[in-house]
Amino acid sequence: MDCAVAGLLFCSSAHAGGWSTARCGETFTTNIRLTSDLDCSGPGLIIGADDISIDLNGYTISCDTTGYIGIDNSDGSDGVTIKNGTIEGFDEAIQAEDADDFTIKGIEILGASGPAPTTGAIHVLGGEDVVVRDCEITVDALSGGPHGIRLDSVTDVVIQDVDIEGSFVGVSFFSYVNGTPGIGNPTTGRIQNCTMDGCYSSGVLLASTDDASVKNCVM
Repeated sequence: MDCAVAGLLFCSSAHAGGWSTARCGETFTTNIRLTSDLDCSGPGLIIGADDISIDLNGYTISCDTTGYIGIDNSDGSDGVTIKNGTIEGFDEAIQAEDADDFTIKGIEILGASGPAPTTGAIHVLGGEDVVVRDCEITVDALSGGPHGIRLDSVTDVVIQDVDIEGSFVGVSFFSYVNGTPGIGNPTTGRIQNCTMDGCYSSGVLLASTDDASVKNCVM
């Protein structure tokens, strides 16, 4: 395989799909691995295909301009994994909509600034089998700040080994359809081994669920 080192990313024979070169605001359909920090003045990375891995590889994606998403899976690509790095300064660090088998692990989020109560540092709308684990989230504990993790009509979510400091609500289960909260399917799943410290409203808010558990959490 001919793999030229270019910009922030490199190719690797360990992944059948190879690696794509990352630039802020572009849509990616192959695996991504950062090799240096990525400073954006607008949108971060946009996911445009199923079954890809976004490996931040210990580096940081940042933005100092309001109104943007760090990693955007709002087109609903399935089988996506986001891992191993830091996302700083976006309104929402990660957003997904109607994405199944969606995994976020080993991510640190700093300074998400989207407005409450409609946003989250991690915000997932719809979909099933969503996993968030081994993550740290630090946002301002203000009445107008985002939730740490907001889940709207998500089925079978697992939030595990996540530390949240600040935020409007640490982890929230809601229902949401076509821009209207409080209708549609409830969120179901479990929250375990998590810490929520300094949240403005509450550590966990189960606003809409018919099957949820919270275990071994400190709030």
